[in-house]
Amino acid sequence: MARCTLLILLALALTGCPRADTPPDLAPPAGRGGAQPIRLAGDVTATPLVNHLVQVFESRLPGRPIVVEPPLGVDGARAAMVDGLLSGVLATVVAGRDGSGALLARSPVVLVVGPGVRARRVTPEALAALAGGTADDWPGGLPRQLVLRPIDDPLQAALAAATPRLDGALTEAVRARRWPVHSRETTLREALRRPGVLGVADRGNLRLHGSPTWEVDLPGRQPAAVEIRLEPAEPVPARLRAFLAFATGEEGRGLVVDLGFEAPGEAR
Repeated sequence: MARCTLLILLALALTGCPRADTPPDLAPPAGRGGAQPIRLAGDVTATPLVNHLVQVFESRLPGRPIVVEPPLGVDGARAAMVDGLLSGVLATVVAGRDGSGALLARSPVVLVVGPGVRARRVTPEALAALAGGTADDWPGGLPRQLVLRPIDDPLQAALAAATPRLDGALTEAVRARRWPVHSRETTLREALRRPGVLGVADRGNLRLHGSPTWEVDLPGRQPAAVEIRLEPAEPVPARLRAFLAFATGEEGRGLVVDLGFEAPGEAR
C-alpha cells in the first residue's frame, strides 16, 4: 500500500500537477521539441550535487532536458524506476561497500557542532551519553543537543561503522526518539545551525551550502566517507550516457572538487 501511494503521488508529480514542496529551480521544465525529460531522483545527500552537475551540463550541451526531482529516498526512487517513471536513481552509499551505477563523487563523513560550541573534540563516551539522553552541558553552560538521522541513513551508518561502540547507542537513540530525527537535508542543515547542537554530516554538502558548522574530532574513530552514485535504468538513454561521460570526465571531476566534494580516485 505504501509503495502504491508513493507511485501514485510521483505519477501525479511527473504529469505536471503542482507541488507546494517543489523548489522553483527544480520545477519540471517543458520538453524541448516535444522530447520528454529524463528524470532522476534519490536521496537527500546525493541530490544537491547532481542537480548542480546537471545544470552545468545542460548549459554546455543543450538538448533533451534532464530533471532532478526533489528527494524521494533511494527505495522509493528505485521502485519508481522499475515502473518506468524515472531514468536514474541517485544513491549515497558507505564508501568501501558494494555500490552499483556510476561513481560521481566521494565525501568524508564528519562530526560537527553548531554555533556557540568551542569544543573541537568529543569522546565516544560523551557522545554515547548524549545519545542516551544523559549528558552535561557544554563548557560555558550551553545545553548539548544531538541531531540524528534515520537508522538507515548512510552517513549515520558510516559513523557507526567507524566507531563501533556508538552503533548501538545511535540506533537506540533513533528508535527511542530521544532527539529529533531529520530525514530532509533542508531541516538537517537548519538544525545544525542552532547553538549547542552536535550532529553527523558530509563535508561536501557542508561546503556546498556554506553551513556555519565546525568539525570536531572523535578519538578512536576510523576515517569514514560516503560515495554518491547514479544508477541508470536500462537501456541507458543516449542523453543520460552523455551526462555520465561529462560528470565522470575531466570537467565534471573538476566541478565536483570545486563544489566541495572529492572526485573518484582523488588522492586523500
